[in-house]
Amino acid sequence: MALMPGADQKPKEDREIPKEDMYSARCYSIIDLGTHDRVVDKKTGETKPRREIYIAWELNSFMQLGENKGKPFMTGKKYTYSLFDQARLFKDLSAWKPEGFDPKNVKTFDLAVLLNQYATISIAHEPSPSDVNIVYANMTALTPYNPKAGDKLDPVNENIYFETTEKDIDKLIRDWQKLYKWQQKIVKESAEWDVLQMVLDGKDIKPNF
Repeated sequence: MALMPGADQKPKEDREIPKEDMYSARCYSIIDLGTHDRVVDKKTGETKPRREIYIAWELNSFMQLGENKGKPFMTGKKYTYSLFDQARLFKDLSAWKPEGFDPKNVKTFDLAVLLNQYATISIAHEPSPSDVNIVYANMTALTPYNPKAGDKLDPVNENIYFETTEKDIDKLIRDWQKLYKWQQKIVKESAEWDVLQMVLDGKDIKPNF
């Protein structure tokens, strides 16, 4: 489900979402959210650890309200970090066909190469299951860039690539500062947090957003 970052902190009347349409989009953010126990069998409640990532794109459509006026809409999707041929990430990348992605040789594929690559994204509106007055703009299709979706947007947001296993401490801290608060919260709930906290704990580190 694609959420506008921070939308839950804004009054409903000020919350903007992109229209249902097809957009040119640029991949600008790949966030390792860490490993979490997720339910794999609703009947038994069985859980299994799943490493998750969040990939986000900026769209060639701009917001019109408040402090975000003039900024591009953004959309994103959370994935299990798996390139098994039945995984959602594999299926979406196979449909997108970004430069450097080879479905026959995914073991050596580095997700970082997705940054700054363009795609065509289809957006559809869906009401929240818990509140019909809230409507989400969900990404329903990810395909190769198509000029019919509009011109490629010049980069606006800084590219972000965050890994919980980053060995360069300075880079880890810089990247951590770039995350949204809701992304930091998810990482703090991950199995990797105990190690990360040893590096970050006691530092006056705040998100830039």
